[in-house]
Amino acid sequence: SYNNGFQAQDFPASLVFQAVPELRFKPATRLENACATGSAAIHGALDFLGARRGRITLVVGVEKMTAVSGQRVGEILLSASYVKGEAGIQAGFAGVFARIAEAYFQKHGDQSDALAAIAAKNHRNGVDNPFAQLRKALGYE
Repeated sequence: SYNNGFQAQDFPASLVFQAVPELRFKPATRLENACATGSAAIHGALDFLGARRGRITLVVGVEKMTAVSGQRVGEILLSASYVKGEAGIQAGFAGVFARIAEAYFQKHGDQSDALAAIAAKNHRNGVDNPFAQLRKALGYE
């Protein structure tokens, strides 16, 4: 099993430094935060700058989910949850989010229409993005 689940080369953050000799031996931080990894990396860079620990940051991200089967992606993503309490949830990580939505609906009422509108917008935006994992508008319905 691999630490990050998607590739045999673990801790690949240092590979970026091999591309440009001037970057070798610079400090680096690897961030993983499931679906929010990109945002966490941006915030980490902003915190670094805000704390005045440096003047320049480089944030690099790579998506590896298309390199394995959909079932394996689900298993890997589920490992980002609280495995002891959530490993048996049907639909994997999507099922974890479904439980969160159900709890939210119980507290604030059914928000299915709002979630459907968000999903439709996101999929519509993905159609024009050549790097999107799913480039298909699914519509609101």
